[in-house]
Amino acid sequence: STSIHKNCMCTWEERLKANDGAIKPVSELLSSTILEKRRFYMKAIIDVIIFLVENELAFRGEWDDENHIENGVFRHLFEFKLKDSEQLRVCEKSMPRNATYLSPQIQNEIIEILARMVQQAVVHDINDADVEFFTLLVDGTKDRSHTECVSIAGRYVKNGQPQESLISLETTEKFDAKTNAELVLQSLEDCGLDSKRILSQCCDGANVMSGDDGGMQRIIQIILRRLIPYVHCFNHRLHLVIVFALDNVNMVRLFFDNIKLVYTFFHRPKIQILYQGSAILKVIETRWAGHVRATNAIYENYTEIVNVWPQVREKSDMKFDADDIAIATGLQRATQTPKQNTTVQRDIISRVYANN
Repeated sequence: STSIHKNCMCTWEERLKANDGAIKPVSELLSSTILEKRRFYMKAIIDVIIFLVENELAFRGEWDDENHIENGVFRHLFEFKLKDSEQLRVCEKSMPRNATYLSPQIQNEIIEILARMVQQAVVHDINDADVEFFTLLVDGTKDRSHTECVSIAGRYVKNGQPQESLISLETTEKFDAKTNAELVLQSLEDCGLDSKRILSQCCDGANVMSGDDGGMQRIIQIILRRLIPYVHCFNHRLHLVIVFALDNVNMVRLFFDNIKLVYTFFHRPKIQILYQGSAILKVIETRWAGHVRATNAIYENYTEIVNVWPQVREKSDMKFDADDIAIATGLQRATQTPKQNTTVQRDIISRVYANN
C-alpha cells in the first residue's frame, strides 16, 4: 500500500485510541521539570502580550529578509526579557525549534484567549449581580475600512454599586437596524447572557438605533416579544445640547473652526517638518472629551504653533506654494489673539466637561 494510505491508517488508529482514552494528555507525557520550563516560557510570552495590549502598542514590524523573522515590538520586548532572565534563557534553549510560540498566529490566539477570559469574567459579574436584570448598552461606529464596529455593554448592580462593563465588540459589513439587532442578540447568546434579563436598552439618537418603527431598539423588542424601554443616552443628549448651545456663541464656534483648520494644516508633511510641538488633536464632534483634548493640545503648544507661520513664508528652500502661504497667513491672523484668550476658552470648556 502507498505511504498516504499508511499515514491515514496511523491517524485513524490514533483517533480510535484517543476516543478510548488510551492517549495521555501532553501534561502526563512530559516530565515535571520540562513541563515547568514550558509553562515558565509561555508565561513570559503571555506577559509580553498583556503589556503590549494594555498599552495599545503594535506587535509586528517590518519583515527581516536576512534573518527571516518579523522585526517588531513583540520580538524586541521578548528578547529584552531573555537578556534579563537566566531562567528564561534556559527555558528558551530547551524549546523545540518548531514550537517557539512566537509566530503572529500564536500571538493572535493568545489575545483571543485573554479576551475570552475577560469576557467570561464580565458575564459572571452580570449573572452574579445583586439584581438579575441589566441594561443593554449599544453603540456603533465605522472604522477606516467602513466596517461597522458595534460595542455591546451592560449596566448592572454589583455590591450595591452600578457597574458598566464591555461585553463584546462585533463587526459587520451591513449598517441596517435589523442586522444590528440580530448581531447584538446573537452576541449575548454566544457569551452566555440570557436576553430575558434585559430590563432596558440605551443607545444614541441615530435613527438606525432609536427609530420607533424600524430602529434597532424596536426590532429587539419585536424579536423578544416584550416591551423593553429605550432610553436615549444621557451623555449623548447632554453633548448635543452643549454643542448646540456653544455653536450659537460666535466666539466659541470660530474657536473650534480654527482648531479644525490648524489640525488639517499641521498634518501636511512639509508643515510637520517645521513644527516642534507635540501632536495636535482632532476635534471629535460626537464626544465632548474630544473638544477638551483638542483645546488642551492648542494651549500646551501655542508657542510652537505660532512660530510656524512666519517660517512658511520665509523658508524658500521648502518651496511652499501660494495655497500654503495663504492658509498660513490666514491662520496666523486667526491665532493672533493673546494666549490668555485660549486659556479662558480652555478653562470654560474643561469646566463644562467636568460637569458633563
